[in-house]
Amino acid sequence: MDCKQSQLAKSLWNDRAVSYKNQFIDSGTEYLIDIVKIIERIAESKYSELTFPATSHESLIIKTHLGIDNDRPFLGVSITPEGKFDFILWSKIGRKRGTSSCQGFQNAWKILKELIEDLILLDQTEIKEEH
Repeated sequence: MDCKQSQLAKSLWNDRAVSYKNQFIDSGTEYLIDIVKIIERIAESKYSELTFPATSHESLIIKTHLGIDNDRPFLGVSITPEGKFDFILWSKIGRKRGTSSCQGFQNAWKILKELIEDLILLDQTEIKEEH
C-alpha cells in the first residue's frame, strides 16, 4: 500500500469509529460499543495503515483494499448482545477460510491481531497466484 492509501486507510478507521459511536449511543444497541472499541484500537495500531474498514448488515468488515472485490479476502467481525465476538476469515465471497469466537474485548483484540495478519498474508498470496 502506498503512502496516500495508508493515510486514507487511517482516516477511514478514525471516521468509522466516530460514526459508529454516534450511531450506537442511544440506539438500544449499547453492546455494539465493543465493536467501536475494536475500531478505535485498529485506528491506533499499525493495522490502520494496512487495512480498510467496511460494513455489512451485521458485521464490521476488514479488507486490504478499497471498494468491492468479491474475489479478494476479507475478515468479518460481529458481536452478540451477550458480548461474544465472532470472526470469519474469507478467502473470497462464499469461501470461508476459518472461524473463531471469544468473550471479552481483550481476548477479541488478541485474536483479531492474528486474523488481520492472516488476512494480509492471504491477500498477498492470492494476488501472487493470480499473476
